[in-house]
Amino acid sequence: MVIPSINSSEFNVAANNIRKAEEFSEWIHVDVEDGKFTKHITWGNPEEFESLNTKLNLEVHLMIQEPESEIESWLEVRAKRIIVHLQSIKDPSFILNICGKYGAEAVLSFDPSVPVDAGLPYIRSFDYFQILSVFPGPSGQRFREESIEKITSLRQKAPTATIEVDGGINEDTGRSAKEAGANILVAGHYIFGSPDPKGAYERLSAI
Repeated sequence: MVIPSINSSEFNVAANNIRKAEEFSEWIHVDVEDGKFTKHITWGNPEEFESLNTKLNLEVHLMIQEPESEIESWLEVRAKRIIVHLQSIKDPSFILNICGKYGAEAVLSFDPSVPVDAGLPYIRSFDYFQILSVFPGPSGQRFREESIEKITSLRQKAPTATIEVDGGINEDTGRSAKEAGANILVAGHYIFGSPDPKGAYERLSAI
């Protein structure tokens, strides 16, 4: 599966890309960054997202300092999947329980600063994981090659889990991530930075 990613500081830009994604995707991934967990700040307003009345399934990536305080507002606008970072959550059980209450999937993310082994206590609790192959921040960063080893390691430790890879995804890095064990590729710059977003999406999907 390939999911287009929205990483924008302005609602109108985000809305425009969401409308483009409606033409070729069933999902959309929204990066929410608060300027505290990351230096970067992005648009991330659940009420404005709901106003778009899109039929796309929503995956929300909470790159924020206190995800527990924001998660329900996104679940209330029918987010299907919530991604949280291991080092930012205080109560993994709360994340799992509230996502379960709304019928959504909880995803545990490992960014480049967090080794996969740090998540071993949660391997049996979560069914979905993300390897963030760039540091949390703006779109367009270069894929970090050590992420391939992390995908392989996580796949060995969680053979039935769904593993998503996000950051610096193109045809080459996407193929390497899939071969290492990834199920889902998330791409923002490669798709929306292309003069033909649908074509870029289809090229990734062909992998």
